[in-house]
Amino acid sequence: ACDAKALGWAVVSLGGGRQVETDPVDPAVGLSDIAPLGTSVVRGEPIARVHAAREEAADRAVVEVQAAFTLGTSFDATPLVLGEVRP
Repeated sequence: ACDAKALGWAVVSLGGGRQVETDPVDPAVGLSDIAPLGTSVVRGEPIARVHAAREEAADRAVVEVQAAFTLGTSFDATPLVLGEVRP
């Protein structure tokens, strides 16, 4: 499982997003190569790549990204379409 909101806040803490309208945005920071849900990973294999301007920001973001993911032995996918509304 993945807490997408937590990933978004990790990007904000890197400087890649705003908490208030006047905050600057650094386009050079963020996350990439995020493992899709259901991907089989082994210990030590990356689940995302952190791009940071400062080492302490990178260290903090790594902890935040790790906390955003829940790893398990099985995967229960929620359907993308829950229902239809027809006239």
